[in-house]
Amino acid sequence: MNSSPLDPQENIVIVGAGPAGATLSLFLSKYQVPHTIVDQATFPRDKTCGDGFTSEVARVLKEISPVLYQEYVNADWTERCDGIYAETHSWAKVNFVFNHTRDDSSVIYCAKREKFDEWLVSKLESPFAKVMLGTKVTRVEKTNNGYRVQLKNNETEFSFRCALLVGADGERSIVRKTLHPKGITKDREHYAAAIRQYYKGITPLASNNPLEIYFIAKPFFGYLWIFQLPNGESNVGIGGLSAHIAEGNIKLREELNRFIEHHPTLKKRFEKAVPLESPKGWGLPLNSDAFDNVGDHYLLLGDAGKHIEPLTGKGIGVSMYIAGLAAKVIHLAQQRNDFTLKTLNKYEGIVERRLRQEWNKYYYFQSNINKWWIPFMVGFFNIGPLRRWYQKPYSLDWDKKIHQDFEAYYKRTLTFIEEV
Repeated sequence: MNSSPLDPQENIVIVGAGPAGATLSLFLSKYQVPHTIVDQATFPRDKTCGDGFTSEVARVLKEISPVLYQEYVNADWTERCDGIYAETHSWAKVNFVFNHTRDDSSVIYCAKREKFDEWLVSKLESPFAKVMLGTKVTRVEKTNNGYRVQLKNNETEFSFRCALLVGADGERSIVRKTLHPKGITKDREHYAAAIRQYYKGITPLASNNPLEIYFIAKPFFGYLWIFQLPNGESNVGIGGLSAHIAEGNIKLREELNRFIEHHPTLKKRFEKAVPLESPKGWGLPLNSDAFDNVGDHYLLLGDAGKHIEPLTGKGIGVSMYIAGLAAKVIHLAQQRNDFTLKTLNKYEGIVERRLRQEWNKYYYFQSNINKWWIPFMVGFFNIGPLRRWYQKPYSLDWDKKIHQDFEAYYKRTLTFIEEV
């Protein structure tokens, strides 16, 4: 990949080549918009994550390229998950099985981020993208018409100017830290903490490899997950709101082991399981409070934009979906030669219009997960006729349905973007 120093002036620069930044780059190349993408890491690299890839990932990849989508669903590093199993703290259970009519139409896949991110980055090279890996942004300064970005690659330091700077560089984003009015603030009521540990040899719950979610009410509010990966491996983790964890002085490693040891079925399923690593922790900035993602000549994506869903912790698919919409706004800004807030604010409007209500709803459930009515609702939806009714949408040709639904919404959203 191209790692030579950039020209003094670059129009669009993306900092971060994770799923959000890489997706934005792929869409910009599709729209023939020249840009540069930099990341301080080289790939492959481990990325602490739950490793669950929800339906938005498939939708976005298909929108970029049907070939890319087929590579994703047929990859030997992905594992199909044809269902969701959820269990509340009072042992109320709900189990949804996705009945697909085509082999490649699974709603959810699981894969190690190390594999997925390496694969996605390998697709970035194009006549419209300059890719610079192993390159760290060390400083960002405001100029009259954009920003001056200082970088370091090995021992070589250089800088350039850009009209639009996109921060997709994670929770500790230097772009967000430097440019956003709030900088990097960690309000524990709108932050989650989690740990992940890879295992091998856990006895499967069912043949359809459902995503397993076990909600916790005491000693803190959160959930434990088990996501099946290829080769008999699993991603096992536990997490919750940082405020609750800090208030109770919770040790997540101890709680992970305690929950498995005292659960009536998990203890047996883990009898022959072997941990492949020590637990690894990370923070998740939840977009449960109003948070601006744009300003004059800059835009935030992914964890840098707090694009993580409350309650579920879902971030990869959401970030990729938002990146696809951001690309259209950037394309419009390029055509107008206007990277000021006047044009870029359309991106903020999309996020608020499409996702704010949903995020607020999930945050409400997350804040009340210990209430009696949560187990009641789960048990209610587990009644046979209701469960069959609730599963019905997933029994369609999902591959066709998600593409049609996404296409319809995407066209409506683009109409909104293009309004003057």
